[in-house]
Amino acid sequence: MPVQASTLENEAQAVVEAGAWYRPSADMQEFHASKARIRALIGGRGTGKTTAIAVEVIGHCLYNSGAKAYILRKTQDSNQDTTLETFEHQVFPKMGTAYQDTGVSLFKKINGGKQFRLPSKLAVEKYNEFLKKVPHATKAQKLTWLDSVGNVYCSFIFFDGVPEDRYRASRFRGYECSLLVFVEADQLEREDLDLGVATLRWKGVDPSRCDELGFIRDGGVILDTNPPSPRHWIAKLEEDSKDDPFVRFWHLKTQDNAKNLPKGYVENLERQYKKNPAMLMRMVYGQYADAFEGTPVLFQFSTEHTSESLPWPQGAYLIRGWDFGTTQAVTFSAYWFDGHDEYWWDMHEYFARQSDVERQARGALEITRTAFPFWNDRSICSGVKDFCDIAGNAKTDKGSSVQVLRTYGIYPGFTRMGLQESLAVYNRLLEKRDRFGKPIYRIDKNTCPMLYTASIGGYRYPVEGEPGFGGDEPLKGPVGGDFDHVADASRYAKYNNLRLLRAEVEQAKKPVGAFNVKEIPNRPKRWY
Repeated sequence: MPVQASTLENEAQAVVEAGAWYRPSADMQEFHASKARIRALIGGRGTGKTTAIAVEVIGHCLYNSGAKAYILRKTQDSNQDTTLETFEHQVFPKMGTAYQDTGVSLFKKINGGKQFRLPSKLAVEKYNEFLKKVPHATKAQKLTWLDSVGNVYCSFIFFDGVPEDRYRASRFRGYECSLLVFVEADQLEREDLDLGVATLRWKGVDPSRCDELGFIRDGGVILDTNPPSPRHWIAKLEEDSKDDPFVRFWHLKTQDNAKNLPKGYVENLERQYKKNPAMLMRMVYGQYADAFEGTPVLFQFSTEHTSESLPWPQGAYLIRGWDFGTTQAVTFSAYWFDGHDEYWWDMHEYFARQSDVERQARGALEITRTAFPFWNDRSICSGVKDFCDIAGNAKTDKGSSVQVLRTYGIYPGFTRMGLQESLAVYNRLLEKRDRFGKPIYRIDKNTCPMLYTASIGGYRYPVEGEPGFGGDEPLKGPVGGDFDHVADASRYAKYNNLRLLRAEVEQAKKPVGAFNVKEIPNRPKRWY
């Protein structure tokens, strides 16, 4: 049966009614209704992004006669494997007989699926008029009409890879269209979006849907992407355009699409990413987060340790850990022992590049005064303790870092420790639970952003091609995001305080080798 023309003004609603199988979330409905020039769907697994885009493209082609839509990924092969699969085998079959290629239909699969001709509302009307005039039209007559008149009134979609050309500014020449979709946009560059926006100049054949020059009014660019890093150009675009009505972003949670997913899918996904908070934020909650290559040093860290606005535990010690150098860090933690279990909460941090010990000391004292004004009230805080690396006591021509701190009334303790031994204590802290089954470690991710990012994978071992690859030391310095500084400051404080945990780690050491040398029970094996 031919598609009947709809009188509904809301295109998205008309398409939804054409396929009752499609059950969009509230965010998806808002996406379909939006007239923004640039629209971005940011979401992880099972959020329904690809299906929503397929419905949106079909609706655009149905209501804008003569429309031309490009669906681009980084490579054509990836489009064939994923996006095209959704269109051809999941969406088109559910849209009714109008989206089946019968050989004499408005819908036609071209070039093996790299291109499709889609019926438009006006094309359906014209084809019905032709069939009324020529009720016994032969197949040849129908094909002649479809390849001439039909091609004018139908719309077309193209699946392709992002064009490459040695002249970058002209890469999108010949890609003029009315709707442009970038799939997996996080793999592309900002320049691709800028050049893509410039291609939105396609003329339609329905005057009611075009401007005075004949260009289709409802053109735009759609970005479909998993959430990238907060430093990615997509995240920066969202921040820069938050007051721009022509640019809209939707962050999609998998839970919001649960009605279209198998039972237990969301719970299983959350369980899968429980020990990888960054990927949990990306793939389940649709939020920007840093995900890092390489093996994480703090491999026992999980979402259970994350908190916001941690309250001060009355009677705890305020522990400050210090790391020196041109890049400096201080961590502020609450430590207490309730007679059964040791507890450690990371509450605040100081981090500065291109600094010196005097500025570090002043900055730490200011945070102590403002964030912990009760530091000298023994009914609330049992005392303040400072710890650093033993290297902080090394003498130079200007004295040592420890000596500088002493001039500010700060007297840090230190002890000799092995790197892997102290990391074993750190990971044991992350792993351990109290007698009630709750983690004894927590971190405030709002006031400890660097340490939190280090914990979710920023503090990691090098991958191939990075300095120190194949060794036992974490990646250091700017190439590693400088996460080693804040992690070291925290490590010094924990190792010097957590005596019970240190004893547990010592007891867990096993004799190995001919001389019965005790191993350190950190990660038994790393992968690269």
